[in-house]
Amino acid sequence: MGFLALYVSRWIFGTGDLVVLTSDGLIIHPESDIEWRYIYGFLTAYLSLLTVSTLSICLSAFAENSIGPIVTTMAIIILFAVCVTLKYRLN
Repeated sequence: MGFLALYVSRWIFGTGDLVVLTSDGLIIHPESDIEWRYIYGFLTAYLSLLTVSTLSICLSAFAENSIGPIVTTMAIIILFAVCVTLKYRLN
């Protein structure tokens, strides 16, 4: 997916600066920064997905039914997402 997102899109659409719309405004990243940002972003996403899958496999090793580890894993993810959101809202 990372290869397709970066290199095939460059082949189809060409190269240039990356324009990112945020809540603060418009950010334009130069073309020289795009490759390492994509690689870092996909590596971060891979590590996040690996953490979630490892957690769910660990919980399923201790459960007898199949729905318990799924619900528990999703509850843990939602709990941490709420905690992070509250942390940034209170600062």
